[in-house]
Amino acid sequence: KKVTIILTTHDMADIEALAKRIVLIGKGKVLYDGSLLKLKHKYDTNKKIKIITNDKLTIKKKGVLSSKKIADGYEFVIDCKTLNVSDFLNVVTKNISIKDIEIDNESIDDIIVDLYKEYEI
Repeated sequence: KKVTIILTTHDMADIEALAKRIVLIGKGKVLYDGSLLKLKHKYDTNKKIKIITNDKLTIKKKGVLSSKKIADGYEFVIDCKTLNVSDFLNVVTKNISIKDIEIDNESIDDIIVDLYKEYEI
């Protein structure tokens, strides 16, 4: 019926569940106006990768933004503009035996924070 509803919120879960189009405003400026999918494609460049293993693992490679030991393995954040997931996993699998792998996209909250940083807000 071509109805427009304007919802103002800081709850990104609401936005992901309800909105087809979003307008992000910071300090009175429109920072982004478009679909949530396009926003994710533009700014979702980091992947969180959890490697479940009993082996010791140290990766020092350009594009690895962070790494930490967790109870059942390691958790990495990689910058996919610099290092793609496939290349990262090739390095990992050459060095250790892997029980499981989990790969997550950056949360929409983190994407918004990155956008605000870009615009110095």
